[in-house]
Amino acid sequence: MLRADVSLPALMKLLGHRTANMTLRHVEITQKDLQCEFYLAQTRPRHLIPVPAPLLGTDPDSIDSAALVGRLSAAMRVLDLYRQQNPPGTDKLLPLLLRRLVRVRSAFHKAVSSALPEK
Repeated sequence: MLRADVSLPALMKLLGHRTANMTLRHVEITQKDLQCEFYLAQTRPRHLIPVPAPLLGTDPDSIDSAALVGRLSAAMRVLDLYRQQNPPGTDKLLPLLLRRLVRVRSAFHKAVSSALPEK
């Protein structure tokens, strides 16, 4: 029944078991079952991370420093999501680009902080 996509809790209820251990005693899980579950988990994640707000604003002339830092952070998040969704080793330049964006954001934040008048 597990191969027919019946969940373990549903199978427990159908068989009248109170614990998962009892149900697992009667279930044979093969290597092929594990491989199928692993593949499905990779291709169709159950919990998708929300994508950040759009990176482009309506009026670029009205962007302040906080908005620019926010957009740099959003771009870094989108790149990180892209990196997580692709197999490891497919693009070795993404970590370098992410590191560079972190440095740019940090340098911009320091430049803006030093340009502000002291109180």
